[in-house]
Amino acid sequence: MRISDPKIVARLAELGVHLRAGAKLSELTSLGIGGTTDLLRITKHEAIPDLLNLLDANHISHKFLGGGSNLLVCGGELPWIVLQLVPPEPGVVLEGNFAYVDAAADFGRIVTFCAKYDFGGMEGFIGVPGIVGGALRMNAGAYGMQIGTYVREVKLYRAASRQIETLWGH
Repeated sequence: MRISDPKIVARLAELGVHLRAGAKLSELTSLGIGGTTDLLRITKHEAIPDLLNLLDANHISHKFLGGGSNLLVCGGELPWIVLQLVPPEPGVVLEGNFAYVDAAADFGRIVTFCAKYDFGGMEGFIGVPGIVGGALRMNAGAYGMQIGTYVREVKLYRAASRQIETLWGH
């Protein structure tokens, strides 16, 4: 699918969304497969509600792409566009005994970063591919550990209700 309407393209730029026309998903997945479509890279995560409203109002089908780990995507021209969060810098902020981590941050780098700053215990996750959001969604695990054990709070945006919610973990 392609976005060609100049008004939509201009609005995307206003929202801090970068349009990459004709992106090959095969270059964005760990398995190296996937067709082509327009890719919207979201730099301002707070713009997600407005972006989804824009896409819905213009009947533009879309799917989110995380890190692309172990993802099977059909070939050819895809009937939807892809949305992807751009990881902010830094992807983690340490405050007291807590690490506040962005969903778009690379999971392996966060594990290494936390260990470096004596937020130990997650070293068993080294080598688990993907981004933090995907790890949370799948409750990633390795060596008898699950990421959910280390989560205290998750802030998420529910597209169906158009609401931001805070969920409490352990």
